[in-house]
Amino acid sequence: MNRRHILKALFAAPFLIRFYSTPLFASEITPQKTELSLQSFYQISEQILSYEQLNVDISKSLYHIFQQEPWAQTHLQNIASKLSLEKQNNLSLSKLSADETWFLQHFLTTWITGIYYHTSGNKFISYKDALMHSSLQDIRPIPGLSSQDFGFWSMPPTIENAE
Repeated sequence: MNRRHILKALFAAPFLIRFYSTPLFASEITPQKTELSLQSFYQISEQILSYEQLNVDISKSLYHIFQQEPWAQTHLQNIASKLSLEKQNNLSLSKLSADETWFLQHFLTTWITGIYYHTSGNKFISYKDALMHSSLQDIRPIPGLSSQDFGFWSMPPTIENAE
């Protein structure tokens, strides 16, 4: 070997070490384990959804489900911190990373529909208390749910105060 080969090897060594020590796939990178409390999860959910008085039972269920996702707590904390930096609670998706944007959509879909969609298997959380029904709760009943007996629609309505 001549001097040129030795210099090239010395110059390339740090890059080769960095290249071979870096995982090839992002899934091989393990997230930092940050533990969110149930209360923090509930508050972050209210902040992200801009919704007060979320259903506590659904919040507990979602908290336990999202604890199983390796990046969920980290993404939630990052989104919440970016949201708190915004003055009018108007979080621009351009300020989120691609992973945070995907997780935010996943998080919102779960709260809004009451169904947790995941490759490990979809989980039904709640239909009746899903947020998609809350905006119209005073106008119409939840589709598919009724407080009346089965078949009530086959009878004509009774007219009160008929003279």
